[in-house]
Amino acid sequence: MSGQTFRELCKGKVSTALQAMIDGLKFQSQRKDFRVDMSTFGAFTDFGNKGNPVCFGCAATCTVQQLSKVNFTDSQINSLEERSRQTICNSNDLDRFEDAIDNARMGDLIPIFDYMGDRDSHELIADSQWLLCTDDWQEQLPLVQDFVDMLKSEGL
Repeated sequence: MSGQTFRELCKGKVSTALQAMIDGLKFQSQRKDFRVDMSTFGAFTDFGNKGNPVCFGCAATCTVQQLSKVNFTDSQINSLEERSRQTICNSNDLDRFEDAIDNARMGDLIPIFDYMGDRDSHELIADSQWLLCTDDWQEQLPLVQDFVDMLKSEGL
């Protein structure tokens, strides 16, 4: 990634960021050493796992891993600075992007539009009707995908 921002990786498009959230959640949830937990940007435990740590992360963590093409390990996941080193990006940018995606997974799209520098498309946020939680995010992904498809058709 060599110093790029997540805005650059997404080419300034909210649709790219949200598609990465969808794809990242689907991919990371299939890992044996990872669990989706919307309450944390990154944590791990090896309790009861016989020395095989399991990482926990939210939609933002999954999105960052998807865009950066990395899989955080137990020694990397629970520190913003370490996640930043692994993605080779500025920790301030990572923090802003994670916050924007965390808001987006709860249906609040203003922060991701603002992060991408698109303050003119806020009228589209009325279409977000999801709240991705730890126990039901999979069932709600079609709502997010429909919104992403609409954004793509608008060039956003």
